[in-house]
This record gives sequence, structure tokens and C-alpha cells, in this order.
Amino acid sequence: MKNAIFAVLIAVSLFACKATQVSKDEKPIDIKSLSGQWDWKKTTGGIAGITITPETARYILHIEFKNSEMLYYKNGEVTQHFHYDITRDKTIYSTDSLYIIKPDTTTNAMPLVITKAVNDTLVLADNVHDGFTTTYIKKNN
Repeated sequence: MKNAIFAVLIAVSLFACKATQVSKDEKPIDIKSLSGQWDWKKTTGGIAGITITPETARYILHIEFKNSEMLYYKNGEVTQHFHYDITRDKTIYSTDSLYIIKPDTTTNAMPLVITKAVNDTLVLADNVHDGFTTTYIKKNN
């Protein structure tokens, strides 16, 4: 009986998870193409599978990549900044290694998986189950 209950719990857990779509673009990410400002469009995920947008949150976020530093802005004010490296490593999203933005060790920022970096769209995801995936659009400066 315990085995049957355990099997049902495992099955429910597997079907309850929502997969994040990973870009199959095998071209290396051009670090220079990340340079500049990116406007936040939406964040999805979490245990509840929520979606947050600038309209629902009532604030504006954007990120900026500048001189190997990543800056987070909320309503135009810097809220977090750190130096980073981009490496390829194993993730929860693919059996292949993907690019990961790894913050320096002086910050408590989480590494972010680059699940898509095509044209003017950048999608960053937490490398944890029930994490969040955030979509940004490149700002035309």
C-alpha cells in the first residue's frame, strides 16, 4: 500500500511540473550582443505558476550588461549590481550544457540560465525547480 501511494505521489509530482522551453540555437552567445539595456516584459513560474508583468506589478524593471557588470533597475533606480562570468554548464533545462550567467562570489545573486538569446529577446531562468523565468526585450538606445 505504501508503495502504491508513493508511486501516485511521484506521478502527480512529475505531471505538475511545467517545462521551460529552451532555445535550440547552438550558436555561441555573443557576449557583446548582451551589452546594453533590456526591458522586462514578464516573469513566470514559481510553485503557483504565476505570471507577473509591468502592468500587474505596477513597476518597471530592466537589466543592463556593462563592462562585465550586471545591473538591476527598478523604476530607474539601481537595486542590485555585480560582476559576472558567462560559462557553459549542466542545467535542469537540458541534457546539453547551456550558458549560465554566474555572479561573482561577493554577492548573494543566483546564477541565471540563458534559455534564449535570439535577436532582441533574452530569457533568463533560475536553475532550480519551481524557479522563475524572465523575458527581456533589448532596449533601442
